[in-house]
Amino acid sequence: MTCLAQLDIRSLAAPELVLLSKGANETATLSIRSGFERLYVDQVTPNREIVMMVAMGITHPLHAGSSSKAFLAWLPPSEIVQFLRRKLKPVTPQTIIDPQKIMNEIRLIRNRGYSQSVGERQSGSASVAAPIFDRSGTPIAVISVCGPSDRFKSELPNCIPLLLESAARLSKRMGYVAQKGT
Repeated sequence: MTCLAQLDIRSLAAPELVLLSKGANETATLSIRSGFERLYVDQVTPNREIVMMVAMGITHPLHAGSSSKAFLAWLPPSEIVQFLRRKLKPVTPQTIIDPQKIMNEIRLIRNRGYSQSVGERQSGSASVAAPIFDRSGTPIAVISVCGPSDRFKSELPNCIPLLLESAARLSKRMGYVAQKGT
């Protein structure tokens, strides 16, 4: 993704991050991909005492965490195979590194339209994430909601529809037209 495209998606996503964080009362993030890694480029935190904050610009592998897996799930099949041939290392004890289990999760993510993670990238955290597609159907960014896992579990049913609505609005602004059944 070019620097200009990154700026465009950040500026387009900023109001959605505010809405998402306020609606979920948790941290909303925006990530972009760089090869087989992704990094946070923006976040909005809620006005509450205990919040989760992410570090900007640090790369994370595509098999660890909901934002990473949201990118991985929509890669072309040949790139998924190429990624899974690598020696995957656990980031936490909950990180999935078995290629077959990752493929099963990819199918689940694509079917429901979002990914979930509990402690896969950061122990004690949980998140849900959905891709933002450009007009060609390529995921150019991922939007997510994250928080402390103990609290987040009860908030999950409220977060998912808000997340999917934000991702759909952003994808539409990027020129994406959803196909029937997607």
